Amino acid sequence: MTGTTTGGGYLRGPKVSLRPVESESDARGVFRMMNNPEAVGRFVNFDPMTWEAFQLAMRNWSNPPFSITLMIIERNEDQQLVGYGVYFLPYPSNPSCVELGSLIEAPEHRGKGYTTEALALGIEFLFGTKPIERIQATTAPGNVPVAKLLERAGFQREGVLRRAYFVDGEYQDKVMYGLIRSDWSRDVPKE
Repeated sequence: MTGTTTGGGYLRGPKVSLRPVESESDARGVFRMMNNPEAVGRFVNFDPMTWEAFQLAMRNWSNPPFSITLMIIERNEDQQLVGYGVYFLPYPSNPSCVELGSLIEAPEHRGKGYTTEALALGIEFLFGTKPIERIQATTAPGNVPVAKLLERAGFQREGVLRRAYFVDGEYQDKVMYGLIRSDWSRDVPKE
């Protein structure tokens, strides 16, 4: 996929754009999604927070050791915020590896290729502009749609992180996926 980089750090594909959080309205949209248990879903620990705690977290995320970058996923046809993506350094002492994740909020926006396109734009941006060798992502073993999405994008299933996350009052496994620069293809992932 060849996305277009526009002014202001926008990455634009045919259906969606990735862009930085630019306003309080953007931040409140992400806050709403993070505090919506139906949007977060059953595969991620739901940990609601106050607006004040969210604002503090956003200020801290961009600093080491977190170095989290938050991006808006915006539908091009009407500039509606449909989700968000993040990328960060999972190992702060190793800046050649980046982990990413995303969330599409409303069920009616899922299955339309928005996440597929946002993932392709993110991969192209990261490998095209950062001196990294590896992009990784994790998901729950039962999250088949995300596993298929990652595999279509060229990620390899690398293994299971046993009892790595605490979700819904119990320790659960996560599946690790990785994409290394030499395996990356600029082809658009198939929906």
